[in-house]
Amino acid sequence: MGRRAASATKKTAAARKHLDKWTARATQRYKDEQMRELGPDETRKGARKICEEIQEEHLVQYGMSISISHTTITRHAAGGEKLSDFNASKSWVLAKEEPIIISYARNLAARGFPLNHALLKECIEAVVCARLGDAFPADGLGKNFTARFLEKHSDQLRTCWASNLENKRGRAVNPATHEAWFQLLEETLAGKKDWMFDEDPNDWSEDNGPPEGFVPVPVLEENIYGMDESGFLSAGNTKTRTSVTTAITRLHPRGGPPGYPQT
Repeated sequence: MGRRAASATKKTAAARKHLDKWTARATQRYKDEQMRELGPDETRKGARKICEEIQEEHLVQYGMSISISHTTITRHAAGGEKLSDFNASKSWVLAKEEPIIISYARNLAARGFPLNHALLKECIEAVVCARLGDAFPADGLGKNFTARFLEKHSDQLRTCWASNLENKRGRAVNPATHEAWFQLLEETLAGKKDWMFDEDPNDWSEDNGPPEGFVPVPVLEENIYGMDESGFLSAGNTKTRTSVTTAITRLHPRGGPPGYPQT
């Protein structure tokens, strides 16, 4: 059972995806019908007839009607573009860029540095600007872009309230979590994790280990900001809405550079 009812936009997107699936099935059947050899006194089924058959199959399987346009399947059979693909082409973020952004947000949340809407917006703008360059508008993405992005990928990202831990509550956190965190921090500061931040997405795998000839480059002390204050936010915020993985319901973020995170 889900945590809450799906929004109207999520329902619309799910309905569109379902319709595209059955429209593609009708299109393929129409193409197969046009290619098959006819027997004596046999005629081909038209697009209308095939749509009626597919709609009847849908009614039997799901107990509800669906409307498939015969003009749509003939256009798709002739190489026409699907409406969903056309709408996706107008998005600032490409389909191949979305998994990179989602993975980055999930990794930061798992390490105790969740992205709020402002920081997530900066992350997405950095990815898009790197591709578009001067063609990217100076005012950046729209005001509600991150909210729509999170809603689109709600199966992988969600928001939750992140707040500081009081001293006693902070000391009561799982010791194993503390040990794993500081071990990761020590290795990162020593430069032993640099190989994980390869610019080539095809090389992102922790299973392969560091490449041959890898030389760690430690982080300089002057480039460390408040990392010893693991239980407090340098920005002074006590509670903020952050983007995390779907498995997290509440998060206590760790300290970060000045101004992190900003609401």
